[in-house]
Amino acid sequence: MMRGRVLRGAEMELKSRDRKPRSMVGYPSSIVIALESEHEIIGTLNFASERSRAYSQEDVLIGYLLALQLAAALRNARRYNELQLLYRALDEEKGKADTM
Repeated sequence: MMRGRVLRGAEMELKSRDRKPRSMVGYPSSIVIALESEHEIIGTLNFASERSRAYSQEDVLIGYLLALQLAAALRNARRYNELQLLYRALDEEKGKADTM
């Protein structure tokens, strides 16, 4: 199990860690940024490099900005799917009412 601190909001951190997620083992440099939507962590955005010290604080900032947009896109896709389900249910109810 990976232990660490989840960074939220505008918090950013660049540091070297001995423990990494299994998918990042073998990469001396990595960035893991939480994807947060409506105060819930819905995933992570991961970057990895075979070069040591490959990332700068600016790379973390760029990754954070990408993570904000990705989280918003995922949230919007989820809401779109929810709306489609509601429209289908409404059409079914309307069809039942029309047959009465």
